[in-house]
Amino acid sequence: MAKLVEAPEKRGYSKEQIGVAVSAAAEKLAGYTQARTRRTSGPIILGPNFDDCYYYKVGSNSEDGYGLETAERARQKAQALKLGLPDLSGLPREFTSLLYLSNLRGRLASGKLIVLKHFPGDAPRPDGNGSPLEDSEKRQVRIGGSLEEMERGPLRPFILAIKMRQPQAIMVSHAAYDMEKDLRRKYPELAAPCSGETPASLSPFIIRGLLRRELGFEGLVMSDWYIMGAIGQFMERARAGTALEGVSQPAALVILAIYAGVNNISCPLLSGKFGDRMVRIEQVRDEVEGYCLKNRGFRAIFESLVAETFYLKAKNMPADFRESLPFRIEDISFGDLSREGPELPAEKAAALKALNDYVGSLPFTDKLLVLTTLSGDLAELAAPEARVKSMYDFYGEGQDVWNRNGILSLKFRKDVVESLAGKKWPDPPGLPENEAGWITALMHDASFRAVYDGIDWNGAGMKKACTDALAGLMQQAGSRLGGQVWTKSR
Repeated sequence: MAKLVEAPEKRGYSKEQIGVAVSAAAEKLAGYTQARTRRTSGPIILGPNFDDCYYYKVGSNSEDGYGLETAERARQKAQALKLGLPDLSGLPREFTSLLYLSNLRGRLASGKLIVLKHFPGDAPRPDGNGSPLEDSEKRQVRIGGSLEEMERGPLRPFILAIKMRQPQAIMVSHAAYDMEKDLRRKYPELAAPCSGETPASLSPFIIRGLLRRELGFEGLVMSDWYIMGAIGQFMERARAGTALEGVSQPAALVILAIYAGVNNISCPLLSGKFGDRMVRIEQVRDEVEGYCLKNRGFRAIFESLVAETFYLKAKNMPADFRESLPFRIEDISFGDLSREGPELPAEKAAALKALNDYVGSLPFTDKLLVLTTLSGDLAELAAPEARVKSMYDFYGEGQDVWNRNGILSLKFRKDVVESLAGKKWPDPPGLPENEAGWITALMHDASFRAVYDGIDWNGAGMKKACTDALAGLMQQAGSRLGGQVWTKSR
C-alpha cells in the first residue's frame, strides 16, 4: 500500500480566506445532504446524528459494527485514523455544531420527515473511542454532567436546532443522565412511577420537562429502539416496588414511555420477546388498557398523549389522509393542545374539540397504535376501516441514511480545501463500501494535501469562522438567539 503524501511546510491562510471557505463548505454540505436524502426511499429519515455515534465507522452501513466492545472499537478507530479520517478528539465544538446544523438544514429541505438524534446528546468516552451511546446497544450507560454543563456542551446543538428551525422529530437516547437529578427537582409535579435513575427515553423529566417545557420543542418525540440492551437491563429492576409490578415487562415499558411523553414508542416487541419470556401482543394491549382503567391520572396522560401524537403525525401525513379528517389540522397549533377552550378563538376551539372527539372515539387498540411501532400483529388487531391504520403504515417505515459524522467531517474539510485551492475533488461515494477508497484517494493526492496540511483545523481562526457561519445560519432562520451561539440563553 502506498504511503501517505508527506505533509508540506504549513502555509497560513488569512481569517477572511478561512471564513469564506468555511461558509462555502457549510452551503455545500447542506446541498449534498439534501440531494442524498431526496434519493432515499421511504418517507422518514432517522438522522442526522447530533452526537459521535459510529464516527469511526468506514466502509459499511450494515448492522455489522454496531455495539462493538472496547477492543473492537479501538481497532475500528485505528483503521479509520490510518486511512486519514479526522481525529474526533481534536474537533472543536464550533466545528461539530456547524457540521450538525448544516447537515440538518440540508435534510430538512429534502421534503422528508427528519428525525434528529440522539437527544440529549453524549460525552466523550474516557478511552477516546467514539461515543458512549454506542454501548447502549448492549448495556446501561450513564452520561455525566449537570444540566448547566450539558447546556454548554452536548445539549447545545439541539438547543440551536430547535431555535433555528423546528425539526419535525427528535429521537431520544437510552442513556441515563446525571442531569436528570436537576430536572427532578425542577419539575416535581411530573408523574413518574420510577424514583431512581431512568433512561432518557423513559424519563418524563427529560422529555416533558427539558425537551417540551424548557426548550419548547413542538415536534414528534421518538424513542430509540426499545429492544436494546440498556432498556433490557433497566426493565429487569424497573417494576420492583411499583404499581407496574403486576404487569409484564413489555406492557410496563409501554406504560413508562407514555408517562414520559413518547409519541412514537419504537419496537418494544420487535421479536415478541423480552428476556426469556414470550408475551403475546394481545396481552400487552389488555394490560395497558387495564392499567388505564385502574389509574385515572395515567388515563388522562394517555388520552392527552394520543391526541397530541395524532395531531403531530397527521400534520406530516399525505394530503389525502388529512382531508379525510372531520377537522382541519391547519386550524390548530401545537400550543393550542394544552390550552383551555375559553382561551381559544371559536374557530380554534371548535377544531380542537373535533380533534379530541375524533381521537376519543377510537377503540383502545387504535389509540395504542397511534403511539407505537410494535409489529404487524397490532395493526391486524385494529378495526379494518380505521383511518389510523394508514398512519401506522406510513410511520412504520424508516430509513437511516448514512449519517456518520466521521465521513461528513472529512467531506466538509474537502469542501474548505476546494474553496481555497480553486479545484474540485470527488464527494464521498454513493455506496459506503467505497468510502475507504475515497479517503485513500484524497490523502494520497499531493495537490489536495498541499492545501489540507496548510490549514490549522483546530485553531482560533477556524473556530471563529465556524462560529460566524453558525451565527449566520441562526440569523437566516430568524432565530431569537441571533448571533449569540454560545451563550446560555435559550
